[in-house]
This record gives sequence, C-alpha cells and structure tokens, in this order.
Amino acid sequence: MIPSWQKDTLVHKLAKAVADEIFLNDTDGPYVTIHNPDESFQPKRYLPVDLALQGYGIKHTPFEIPPPDGKVVRATRNVTKWQESAKVANACYDYFVEDLRDSQAYEDLLSRMADEVFHVVFRDRVTMRGLNAYFSMSVEEIGDNIEIQEEEIQERFTKKGALKRKAIPAWAKRAVYFREHGRCAFCGTDISGLVDAIPNEQFDHIVPLANHGLNDLSNLQLLCRPCNLNKSDSHSNTSDRYRRWYRSP
Repeated sequence: MIPSWQKDTLVHKLAKAVADEIFLNDTDGPYVTIHNPDESFQPKRYLPVDLALQGYGIKHTPFEIPPPDGKVVRATRNVTKWQESAKVANACYDYFVEDLRDSQAYEDLLSRMADEVFHVVFRDRVTMRGLNAYFSMSVEEIGDNIEIQEEEIQERFTKKGALKRKAIPAWAKRAVYFREHGRCAFCGTDISGLVDAIPNEQFDHIVPLANHGLNDLSNLQLLCRPCNLNKSDSHSNTSDRYRRWYRSP
C-alpha cells in the first residue's frame, strides 16, 4: 500500500487477497461435480478455482481430485451430510499452494477478477472513503513506529508519521476526471476542459495525507476550488452525489 500511485490500486490488492482466501478455503470442499456425457456420464469433481480459470478462458490443466473418501455425518437432528476425509482435502490444498498459486495462470485470474471489482466499486466514492479510512489505521501504525521500519519505508514518511505528498500522475488524474464527468464531486460545478488544464491541487485526497491517507487512485476525487478550500486538510470527506443516467418521472 505504501508506494505512491500504483496502477495495482488498493482495491485491486484487496480483491486479490479476498479471492485468494476464498479459493484456499475451497480446497476443503465441497467440490463441484460435473457429469460429462462424453465419458459415459461418469461424474468428475473440480475445484472452483479450476472452473474459474476455465470460465475466464485461461489455459490451464485442472487438478484431478481424488475419488470421494469420507463418511456421512449428522449435521442436525434430521439432516446428514457428506464429510470429505482429510486425505482428499490435503491433496487439493497441496495442489493449490505448491503448484497453482505461483503460476502465471493464477496471477492472470486474480488480475482479471480484480479489474472487474475495480470497475464496479471505483465509481462509489463513499465505499472508497470507507476502504481508505480503514487502511489509514495501518498507515498510522507504521508511521507511529517509523523508527523500527526499513529505511526504504522510512523515506516515504514525513517526520509527523504521514506519507509524503507525491505528484499525481496524468493517468490517475484522467481516471478521476472521467469518473466525476468533469464536475466537482461535492457541488457538481462543471470543471470541463482538458485534464492538464485543471490545477493539481483540485485533485483531492478523500482521506487526507495528514490523516494517514494513501497516495492511491482509490483515495482521489475531483473538487472545484471553493469546495477544495473549504475541505479541512485533516478531515476525511466525500459526497454521495452521483450522476443520474436518466431523469426521474
């Protein structure tokens, strides 16, 4: 999170971490059973991650899950369920951790999924504020203990324990400009024009650096000059004002 203005944003990193944890938990089962008519309708079991790779069109040879091995156990008074043995789960776990996790195919899968998540949630500034406010606690903890951090990390912080301000790259300005449709996120004032013509200071950190915010695309919004001047340097704020795609009746 600490390096400034990465295209692999905070949203991307979080989406990848969540997906990875889900796929890891899936190695315990239950597994997806598919009946293949080309094999005399013999059922075959798959890990969800292998089906996800297939669904995204990423070339990969799926893992052959060992035959069912376990027993029927009572889940509740009137309900029973199949409980897979540790033998099968361990084989699936080893495949995922030792073979798949470090593969390019898996990295491509996580990247594709993260891009989709970013495409959906980046438009929601309130969610971006909540996400960055949550991770600002980690930044604050690092800043409060900066003397024990590696030199590379120390150089990124000010003496007050906040991240140093770094120039916003053109690609980040452009992304935020088009998300806001060239209007102030607070009051809706039209700030149309070339992206390069908008003063840099009008691209505002939703969670300010002084409040342990990140130099991250998910922490950026476009404000007009009056709204930007009225926003406190130590106050996290954004607007739930969004562009309507059609007029109300």
